[in-house]
Amino acid sequence: MESTELTVKLIVLFVPGIIGTFIYEICQNRTDMSNRDFIINVVLNAFASYSITYVIFKLLLGEGTSFLDALLDSSVKISMTEIMTASILSIALGFFESQLVRTTMKVNRKRNERNKRVRLSVWDDLFDENDGYDGHVKIVLNDQGIVYDGFVGKHSASILNKKEIYLKDVVKYDLKTGEELARIGGTYLQIRDDEDVIMEMIREDQNG
Repeated sequence: MESTELTVKLIVLFVPGIIGTFIYEICQNRTDMSNRDFIINVVLNAFASYSITYVIFKLLLGEGTSFLDALLDSSVKISMTEIMTASILSIALGFFESQLVRTTMKVNRKRNERNKRVRLSVWDDLFDENDGYDGHVKIVLNDQGIVYDGFVGKHSASILNKKEIYLKDVVKYDLKTGEELARIGGTYLQIRDDEDVIMEMIREDQNG
């Protein structure tokens, strides 16, 4: 079989995959799919469509499909009935894939938002704007190797993955050695959500 004839045969055989991929792109409003991703999707959609077609033909007609034979053997003729059936199925498959991706993204987005609310609510509950904790705290900044020991002066709610707190009468320590580095009248700290931070609320009867 000449290369041109082989190319045409491959294109015809993979028409269902091409249709399914186009439907997926349209539903997802995707215009950035690379050639590599497009080809992979075409192949996967084609095999999925022909697999479903095989099951349908086997159940209804008692015989399978000739897709793989036509793909591997140049002497096997292409079945237009199979291609048309697989193409119709690929349209439904494209819609299904698109809906599956949307549902998965929606579930992941809700889970991330829920986790974020839970994570932030601990800070916001402790440092409520009207009735928050204003006692003695020890803030351990593991990423910086610093410990701040002082009293809460002011604080703000979590905004844009950042938390703010102002400490009074602060003693600054080295985390590893425990060495006192400085005594400060007040210090402002801005803590990001991705920082490794430990905060201890100190009971006054623990002092001394």
